[in-house]
Amino acid sequence: MNAAEDYCGKAGCRFIDLQVINLRQELPSFYRNRGYVETGTAPLTPGLRPKLPCHFVKMSKQLT
Repeated sequence: MNAAEDYCGKAGCRFIDLQVINLRQELPSFYRNRGYVETGTAPLTPGLRPKLPCHFVKMSKQLT
């Protein structure tokens, strides 16, 4: 992740955005510990039929 964030920062990106599936409850805290903040939710990709109801959690980090 450090390499990806460094690469994006050097390429001029100001933010990195990502989405994690809400069923992976450990992921938001993992990314929060790396400086990401939750910015909202998004529906699952249309056409998929998951076994459990789910959605995406959107997160973002400002690069320096």
